[in-house]
Amino acid sequence: MKGVLTYNKINGKVTIIFTNGHIYEGEWIDEHIHGQGKMTYANGNIYEGEWKENNRNGQCKMTFVNGDMYEGEYNDRTMNGRGTFIFINGNIYDGEWKNGKKDGQGRMTYANGSVYEGGWKENEKDGYGRSVEDGYWEKGVFMESVSQLPLIK
Repeated sequence: MKGVLTYNKINGKVTIIFTNGHIYEGEWIDEHIHGQGKMTYANGNIYEGEWKENNRNGQCKMTFVNGDMYEGEYNDRTMNGRGTFIFINGNIYDGEWKNGKKDGQGRMTYANGSVYEGGWKENEKDGYGRSVEDGYWEKGVFMESVSQLPLIK
């Protein structure tokens, strides 16, 4: 560990190898992972970004061992806020996240080139959205074409 000893606490840039196999490189303040840092987990996942009192919190890039990658906001130790997830299969989701799930407005570009843009709820298309044709989705199911919906006045 390198850092400055202040009030019997290490502060500064550190490299820590945990007994569970995780490796942290980054800022350490008052006995906490806090600030910018990189954690390489024992399973191979890598989190690079902001930390707050030992929790992943803020802007980050998360690379998963299977090849998936997320770049965006992390809060409460998971994807929360705005972010982009690139799936190993070539799909790309750019939009809002809540508790680690697609939730809110977002755009999914599929590897085959098709696109869905609209509402999401707990990883399912939900509400109004645009796809091959305009329509309404509810809990992941396409309900009806916009051309069949009544006009809102």
